[in-house]
Amino acid sequence: MSSRPETARERTPWLMGAGILLVVFAMVAFILRDVLVQRGLPGLESRIFYSSEVYTRSVLATGQLPYWNPFYFSGTPHFADPENLVLYPPALALRWLPAPAFMQWMVILHVLIGGAGMVFLTRVVGAGWVGALVAALAFAGGGTVTSWLHHGHVLLLYGAAWLPWALGGAIRSASRGGVLPHAGLVVVMVLQFLSGYLQGSIYVGAVIAAYFLFRVASDRSQPGLARLKPLAQLLVLTLIAAGLAAFQLWPTLQLAREAGRSGGIDYVAASQDAWRFDDLSSLFLPFHGLVQEPVHRYLGDRTAYVGWLIVLMVPFAFTARATRSIAGFFLALAVVAIVVALGDHLGVYRLHYALFPGFRVPGRTLFIATIGLAVLGALGLEQFVRLCQSRDWKRMAMPAALALTWAFVSVVGGLRVSPGSVAPMPGWPWLPIVLVATIAAVAAVSANRRPRAAAALAIACVVLDLGLFSAQAVHAAPVPRGTFWAGMPSVNDGRILSTCWMDLGESLESRVPTVDGLANMYLRDYADWAALVKNGNVPGERTLVTKLNALDGSLPARRDLLDLANATTVISCAPLNDPALRERARFDHYWVYQNDSARARAFWTCGVEVLSRGEIVTRLLSARYSPDGGLMTTHPISVRWAAGLAESARQETEDRYRLGVGEDIGDRVRRYFVSNPDAQQLRLLAAEQTVEDTNGFDRLTGAVSVTGPVAGVSRAADREWLIGTRPCPSPGTVNVVARDRPDGKVVAEVDAPVAGDVYFSEPHFRERRAYVDGVGVDVRKVNIAFTAVPVPQGRHRVELRYEPTTFYGGAGISGLTLIGWLGVSWGTRRSPNANRA
Repeated sequence: MSSRPETARERTPWLMGAGILLVVFAMVAFILRDVLVQRGLPGLESRIFYSSEVYTRSVLATGQLPYWNPFYFSGTPHFADPENLVLYPPALALRWLPAPAFMQWMVILHVLIGGAGMVFLTRVVGAGWVGALVAALAFAGGGTVTSWLHHGHVLLLYGAAWLPWALGGAIRSASRGGVLPHAGLVVVMVLQFLSGYLQGSIYVGAVIAAYFLFRVASDRSQPGLARLKPLAQLLVLTLIAAGLAAFQLWPTLQLAREAGRSGGIDYVAASQDAWRFDDLSSLFLPFHGLVQEPVHRYLGDRTAYVGWLIVLMVPFAFTARATRSIAGFFLALAVVAIVVALGDHLGVYRLHYALFPGFRVPGRTLFIATIGLAVLGALGLEQFVRLCQSRDWKRMAMPAALALTWAFVSVVGGLRVSPGSVAPMPGWPWLPIVLVATIAAVAAVSANRRPRAAAALAIACVVLDLGLFSAQAVHAAPVPRGTFWAGMPSVNDGRILSTCWMDLGESLESRVPTVDGLANMYLRDYADWAALVKNGNVPGERTLVTKLNALDGSLPARRDLLDLANATTVISCAPLNDPALRERARFDHYWVYQNDSARARAFWTCGVEVLSRGEIVTRLLSARYSPDGGLMTTHPISVRWAAGLAESARQETEDRYRLGVGEDIGDRVRRYFVSNPDAQQLRLLAAEQTVEDTNGFDRLTGAVSVTGPVAGVSRAADREWLIGTRPCPSPGTVNVVARDRPDGKVVAEVDAPVAGDVYFSEPHFRERRAYVDGVGVDVRKVNIAFTAVPVPQGRHRVELRYEPTTFYGGAGISGLTLIGWLGVSWGTRRSPNANRA
């Protein structure tokens, strides 16, 4: 069969689309010029994702999937966290590039995806090519993308880039009728989820659901139940997309069950950086109220700027009857997104928090407003030109008055409420005059029937506006050179703790295990354990992840619990005075200490007791682990020593009253944990002339306070285990022969004198299973966050494995869904009634 030659008319859409993408590429290249020239990373926080990418590709190079990351937070799931983009198709397509170039081209690709999506969306809703180009430029150079790139929030960009495609696909799909959604919409929804930004995926899903509901409410042409077909299509879309993405969705849901953010965070933290009412002025004055530069540092998730021309054209989108309905939908999207961004000011964010207590930053919804305003501006611009061409000044009067009033109130109100000390926008005050004059010129040229000149002026206006806005937005972050750990003296086997700032990303790249990390979907139990270790108090609920690194040079409050995490090396930016820490080396401005009291990665114990979570926390707060692993009840006693007391004299008094070493808590006060306090000895201590004051016991009777059950423990009724509750008759031996593997496997050879447990300083996770001599056994969660495996007496081989059953099951579901979807689609196409709609 011979194919007919393609006509010029058929080639025009492709040529126009390619031309628009070329312009968008030029815009993003201009925004990223510093990154491209210096061959750096796009924004400082992109360093986090760079480290993850380096680890991911190093494991993939061995032919494995990186199920586990043993180098962050003592070990954490890697593949199950979608932020790591392990099987995200665009990431797979670009992994042949070096990691720095990969980061750059992932950003460029997604800006192009978003720009192309804006072209598709605006064309679907009825805009022409000029409007499509203006909308694409608004996405590429507007406030949402540029502020994200300044901070390196690349995942947010990846997720937002698919929203225009999803919206355009939903409009096309719903207009076809029937129950099966458009294939392109299904693929886009799967890709959007795999892009790694879960909060954005919820927002995108809500927007698509809102459109289908809008379609049902606004479509009067269908009788009876036929009007509900869009809802049926939405249901089928959800099922197919979830089924196709199940290979990632199911592991992610499993991780979400045990992740800290899933349990919610404090409302104050969740609503941080919400908009104020005067921030509405940022639609015209993006830098208003700022007091210092660089301005884009303070715009993250706080602007939806798309340029003066686009915003001023919004009212004109409602002058055409054909697009008035869809324009109302996009206006509603923008308004709802802005209302959510206002946080508590209108109360809607309280509902948002009730539904999604793990989400934070109200301004994260502003990318929806950006896209909504860009579409409205594109529709309005073309209608503005048409009205000028027809010289229908009467129909233009109302939208023109609304636009000018909106601009006047925003500018005057913004400058009065938050004057700031930085110019409220680039080129202030001449740029607004130039922009308004250009819009007037567009009107004049359009009235003279010169549409190409009007289009050129409008595009130039948008390019000038957004170009100046984004000119200094993005600066290159340096690519890590791997010099820190390469130059660091070799550290002992075990994990690292730093008491000052340390590049944890480089620790992952160099495969150095740490007790802290940069992962986002951290395990909730490990975060609770870290809070107790760091502060010595009840782990707080609804907080962001707690790191043991205090950044102020101080060691965690519960050193005994830290020792159980195999923290063999402590790195500090200043000398540390601790008898358990032995200086090993000095490197650059760091001090490297060996922690002689750290326990091995795995050890045998016979004293494991099942208790409730509340009882375990109470016991841990009222007791300390001795060097042999026993949990001894202690009583905190504080002593304020006399001014000028020599250290030797203080130590002599400490030894005489069996106080122990103690810890310095400031202002000549030291805290001691006494296991067997003697009332007579404590009374004598209080009477010492070298002691100014005491706390923790009655000075008259010597009686110590007794710790009762603590309150405020999350999941207090959960049944778990606690180690060290009774002495063992003789020590067992454990030799760890495999650890720190991307498959999560840890292997130990055990010689147990009696039946007991092997304690692994490995975080407990449901998909980690235990085997003793190849036979599966129960895995116990011990000490809030870690893992123990019961072993009988004798010599055994104990294995802790990561078994990704959710991935295997999800992959099976994805395969079956794909086969079923293709089969139904093929059958529908062959049906005689397939084309009736």
